[in-house]
Amino acid sequence: MALMLLSLGSHPSFRGFGQGGFSLLELVVVVAVIGTLLAITAADFTAWQEDARIEKQAREIRSDIMQARLSAIHSKRQHVLTLNERGYLLKNYSSEHEPVTGGTEVAGFTKKFPYQLTNSHGSPFAGFAVQIDPRGLTSNVNTIVLNHAGRPADYDCISISVARTRLGKVKNGACVTK
Repeated sequence: MALMLLSLGSHPSFRGFGQGGFSLLELVVVVAVIGTLLAITAADFTAWQEDARIEKQAREIRSDIMQARLSAIHSKRQHVLTLNERGYLLKNYSSEHEPVTGGTEVAGFTKKFPYQLTNSHGSPFAGFAVQIDPRGLTSNVNTIVLNHAGRPADYDCISISVARTRLGKVKNGACVTK
């Protein structure tokens, strides 16, 4: 036992006070490296959050359009989704001959968004009406683009066709659906 203690006492990790440890310069370098890594990670996390917000808005718009189609089928009434620059409003109508300016606002379908809604040419929407007939079909095919200053989100546009509403990504000015 005494031999073991003597051999441990001579081990370099058991030196006395003031004879070992890290220098101040080594500690500063380690703290600087850790700070740099945290800064890079925080910037990536912020970009990831922004992409997630864009995709969330695109999914929410698509979901609401699909819900409007189902509501039109279920109620056997025309619905109109009016797109504005930063949101939309959904109304239902008692007949197909009722003017677009009339109708009853559907509760819960007035939305405002942080990202500007534009068409595929980059022009903001201003009262553009997506008309959905009682069969859930639209007569005006269009693309909604979320203007988001070039963030690389997976989904940043919604393609509205006669019977389908699909998410996509803008490439070369066109909404490429996935």
